Amino acid sequence: MCQQCHPYCATCSDKATNCLSCSNNRIFATQSNPAIVPPCICPAGTFDGGLALCGLCHSSCATCKGGTVSDCLTCVGNKFLLDGICYDNCPSTYWGNASSAKCESCHISCRTCTDAASNSCLSCPNGLYIVRNRGECVDTCPVAFFLRFTTKSCEPCSTNCLVCDSF
Repeated sequence: MCQQCHPYCATCSDKATNCLSCSNNRIFATQSNPAIVPPCICPAGTFDGGLALCGLCHSSCATCKGGTVSDCLTCVGNKFLLDGICYDNCPSTYWGNASSAKCESCHISCRTCTDAASNSCLSCPNGLYIVRNRGECVDTCPVAFFLRFTTKSCEPCSTNCLVCDSF
């Protein structure tokens, strides 16, 4: 009696899931994992499209769960992942964490930032001002700083002044 191989297998041995070769551009899993039966998987840059077919990931995705721009699980190159989308530069209120390759939230007081700390702001939301050399967003400038309206920033007074309206 001839037994049909699993759709992921091109050829098989004693059981339908004992693949000797894989079908439809699938490859053997590089690590032995008993949960993967049969051991044929879609290669990097593709996803399991069902019906034994591997679909192409969007070009910005290294791995994905589908073929659209918002289906990424990991990103190619130096991109950052946020909600399934890969970005060259993270959107406002997020910063690109190079170690995790993800966009992570800025501190709540920052509009743009370099990391999650409250003193890593590059710009502030409306109604707040950035304190130069400190990276903090405040609603009023601290002592020894003055408000420069044109840049919406708190600039330091000269070294011998506690209060000033310019350098």
